[in-house]
Amino acid sequence: MENSKDYRIKIVSGQYQKAPLEQKRMIKELFGENAEYDYEIYFHWYNVIHELGHAIMMFNAPFRLHPVDEEQLVNNFAYAYWQYYGEQKKIEELCSI
Repeated sequence: MENSKDYRIKIVSGQYQKAPLEQKRMIKELFGENAEYDYEIYFHWYNVIHELGHAIMMFNAPFRLHPVDEEQLVNNFAYAYWQYYGEQKKIEELCSI
């Protein structure tokens, strides 16, 4: 890529507070009693780093992995990132969701 604009990515994440009632119901059904907190842990804490892993792969890998393999790799990346920063308690919370 010769143009720096070609390297731009956009990571979009929803906001539970601004979600329509139907989506909030679905999220509550998916996550259970602590839906808003669990939503934040997954989408705004873990998933942002997970998606950053996809961006790193997109711009630096000599070839794209099979989607299943790439998902596992970026999951491992996000886990390692947060483990490095001592976030074991949140990792355990995420695993319990």
